Amino acid sequence: MHPASGDTLYFVAKKDGSHAFAKTYKQHRDNINKYLKNL
Repeated sequence: MHPASGDTLYFVAKKDGSHAFAKTYKQHRDNINKYLKNL
C-alpha cells in the first residue's frame, strides 16, 4: 500500500459517506463521540 502523504492518522466514516479526519487521538475520540450522538 502507498497511502498519500499527510498528517492525519485517524478517520471516522460518516453516514453520508464522507470522513472526519484527525491528527491526534483526542480529536479522533471527539469525532467518534460526535458520530455516536448522531446515530
